[in-house]
Amino acid sequence: MRISVIIGHPDPGSFNHAIAEVAMDALKENGHLVSYHDLYREEFDPILQGPEIPRGGAVDPAVESHCAEIAGADGIIIVHPNWWGQPPAILKGWVDRVMRPGVAYQFLEGDGGEGVPVGLLKARSALIFNTSNTPKEREIEAFGDPLDGLWKRCVFGLCGVSDVRRRTFSVVVTSTPEERRTWLAEVRDIVRTLYPPEVEGGAFGRSAAGKDPRPKGSKDKASGRIGVVLCDITEVEVDAIVNAANPTLLGGGGVDGAIHEVAGPRLLEECRTLGGCPTGEARITKGFGLPAKFVIHTVGPVWHGGGRGEDEILAKAYRSSLSLAAEKGIKTMAFPAISTGAYGFPVERAAGVAVGEIKRFLEEDGRVERVMIVCFSERARECYRNALEEMG
Repeated sequence: MRISVIIGHPDPGSFNHAIAEVAMDALKENGHLVSYHDLYREEFDPILQGPEIPRGGAVDPAVESHCAEIAGADGIIIVHPNWWGQPPAILKGWVDRVMRPGVAYQFLEGDGGEGVPVGLLKARSALIFNTSNTPKEREIEAFGDPLDGLWKRCVFGLCGVSDVRRRTFSVVVTSTPEERRTWLAEVRDIVRTLYPPEVEGGAFGRSAAGKDPRPKGSKDKASGRIGVVLCDITEVEVDAIVNAANPTLLGGGGVDGAIHEVAGPRLLEECRTLGGCPTGEARITKGFGLPAKFVIHTVGPVWHGGGRGEDEILAKAYRSSLSLAAEKGIKTMAFPAISTGAYGFPVERAAGVAVGEIKRFLEEDGRVERVMIVCFSERARECYRNALEEMG
């Protein structure tokens, strides 16, 4: 795949540059072709001149090169700080000059520009990394997070990119070196998950006929479709997130409570219609207020020392969730560390069970394309990451 990485930050020693470098390394590790533009270093001219505005208007060679590159990109990564709820002016100018009519969008014949444009970009996904010195809660409460709508709806949504992900790291100015290392590890996992290694037949192992060409046992192919991150699962933008529920499906503490809180009361209303869920099985509902379209509810085992079939039940919970996702046409999903909270399952042991079961499923079934494991602590992230590396 051809991935364009664009950064807009004036300081080459910034954390934004560290993010861009880690993202590029992850892309290259997965075998992708990377085009990188540091707009400040390249002294990109952000001023849109009048003659450029119409479709077919004259543009200078530098802008023409950017236009050709973005039009041919299979994926796009943007990195920039949040300044006044906006990108830096140089990046805004890049959007003005490069995301132009005939390149990123067009109006239908007979439309003089008053209608809804048709997106032209071939990129199947875009990923935006932001940095901020405003706490997340204040950004949303006081300002409404304007960057979210700008990139997802005003820019990429209009230009035909339907899968737009965004991750903001804050508060950067007071962050510790350890926090920054954790954030950069998350960047690497997000990029590797969104843009896994290409295999024969296309980006996710799909042939033109929609068949999955991976043979059973191709473990190296499955590894590239699994990511491990440290973040809030209620913020993850995938087709479905998995809820570590209790058998009643009526909400609880930990991940279960957090998901219900963000999804809103309609989630509980739908859960009441399901009649509960036995341990090891899975049920599905809409996501309601969550970024994810669906929630897959599964019930993991309570840890009793390991002698009551806990490993097998935990594996079944993962397998049931994956099977239900595949049945419902879900392509991307995120799991929490099932049973490792109040249910007491040892994290390191649970990680081995989880990664092993996910890999086995992906090796045998190509319908689910990407799986993310979302961890609640640095220790949990390391355990799941180590399990993934050991089984790779």
